[in-house]
Amino acid sequence: MRNTPPIRTTGGDVWLVARHADILSVLLAEPGSTASFNAFDTAGGDRHRGLVRRLRSWVSRLSDADVMPAVQGVVDDLTARLVREGTADLVRDFADRVPMAVMRDLLGIPPADVPVLETMAGRILSGYDPGWTGQSASVGPAKTMLDAYFRQRLAAARKGGATPLLATILETGTADGLDDAALADICSKLLVTGTTTTAGCIANILVRRLRDGIALPSDPENHMVLVDELVRLDTPVLGVRRRLLRPFHLSDGADGTILLPKDAVVYLMTSIADRDPAIVGDVGTSCPLGSRVPHLAFGRGAFHCLGAPLARLEIAALLVAGAPLMDRLCTAGPIRWREAWLLHEPSALPVQIIANPSESASR
Repeated sequence: MRNTPPIRTTGGDVWLVARHADILSVLLAEPGSTASFNAFDTAGGDRHRGLVRRLRSWVSRLSDADVMPAVQGVVDDLTARLVREGTADLVRDFADRVPMAVMRDLLGIPPADVPVLETMAGRILSGYDPGWTGQSASVGPAKTMLDAYFRQRLAAARKGGATPLLATILETGTADGLDDAALADICSKLLVTGTTTTAGCIANILVRRLRDGIALPSDPENHMVLVDELVRLDTPVLGVRRRLLRPFHLSDGADGTILLPKDAVVYLMTSIADRDPAIVGDVGTSCPLGSRVPHLAFGRGAFHCLGAPLARLEIAALLVAGAPLMDRLCTAGPIRWREAWLLHEPSALPVQIIANPSESASR
């Protein structure tokens, strides 16, 4: 499908687009497309875009020192659980907890509030598969509750004790005239996009780690190259939904073009495009360290993932901090997978600790 021209589905202006060049043309066009699900859509206007620019700059300055304490804490808790109980679920006890622990610290969330917020974020993520009958009917109420929660957190932060991230949001909101509803919306989207998709990617990487092993480069400078390869191969987001803001003429694979009209809904199948041999060489295999592939997992242009630097740091930190423990784990039952068509990630990954690490290679 990665070399197939855009396909129009039965029953309306809904298109599947999988060629790398076609996806880039939509993502990089200005104006090109919009998406109601996208956390930081440009539909918020100039003032909204100003806050997004400030947040991008703030996130880009984070370092491993900002995430490693939270990640190490999760690894320590997982180790204690395994020693105490002998088994654990790497999705529930590791993949889900790493990004939530980091975002908890960045947004100043009390630990006691985390379980409820995780439930709300999961319900919102279920709306990513529009038209799929298994999606949650509680997406709207969950978003409303999450926004209300962050309005309270912002009010408390104004009285003192704001984290650097919340202080940046509040300062920019004041300078740009954004009300609390807009700022709470940003906080909600930071939490959802900063935890759910990263957790899914981590879970897929953990499956790969148990199945095939992952060799961490000896040179720390190559850690991020490895992380980008893992994101390309193991992103949980198989495609992104967009509504076109103008017509697009894309090649039909011969001498003509195919018209995608304005307001058409397109599914950009980025995961397929990221396995295009013309872009990455051998399909489905890792590229040599040192030549970073320009993958689409984090988007491009105006839709480039705001939290991409943070996600990279979290994955790199867990690969380092979790390596000694992962060498002593093997699966303890079947892997369960999420029921969805645009998301591919395990919902349960049971493991057990083994006394002899060399046994893990044969499990």
